[in-house]
Amino acid sequence: MRGRVPVSMSALKLLFTPMCLAMACLLLPVVAIITVYLWSASAGHVPWCVPFVEGCTTISRAARPEPMNLLFRWTMLPWVGLVALYWGLSHHWLRQQVPRRRYSRYAMVGFALLGTGGVALYALHLGGDTPMAEFMRSYGGVMVFSSLAFGQLMLVIAIRGHAPVPPGLRRGMLAVCLLLLGMGTMTAVGNAMLADGYTLVSAMEWNFGLVMLFFFPLTGLAWRYTGFGR
Repeated sequence: MRGRVPVSMSALKLLFTPMCLAMACLLLPVVAIITVYLWSASAGHVPWCVPFVEGCTTISRAARPEPMNLLFRWTMLPWVGLVALYWGLSHHWLRQQVPRRRYSRYAMVGFALLGTGGVALYALHLGGDTPMAEFMRSYGGVMVFSSLAFGQLMLVIAIRGHAPVPPGLRRGMLAVCLLLLGMGTMTAVGNAMLADGYTLVSAMEWNFGLVMLFFFPLTGLAWRYTGFGR
């Protein structure tokens, strides 16, 4: 048709690269969670603070009221699909790069499926007030913060010593995994020793989630260095 500029195939390919998928896995939940917190705070459901530092509220409490929970749910459920695609590409990439390390690859997939399912479970039961909904949220949250982190660790173990992935990038991915392990240990110890561990646990939840999300673009860089998806 006259007057319409055709979209080039190269532009479409640029939008749907593995690196763009990895960045979407980072940015979509960050934007959703921050938007939900600001919305909840402005409506008076949670206090104003810097939750990453002050830990005045949890992600769950900020996203629980309506209509905030609808925004959170219908953002995170598509994110589950993106993350499932990310892990599928990661499995395919590892099969190309390190075909002999099957056990690490299969362990990664197992942990990833549990963690991704935990996100869906958490989002679907976010607005419920029943004891069962509370249990499902707690169970889903544990699956997210443990299984996804272990899935990331299995990916790092699979590419250890792999020449095409720069050593600095591998160390950065390992640093994310070790930092998550340290934060999880600190949270457990602080919650057991402190009389009121709510602030510590809340702040660690925000920071744990943010650090975990930065693993996605690091994987995207590893894909790019090895020519994956070109």
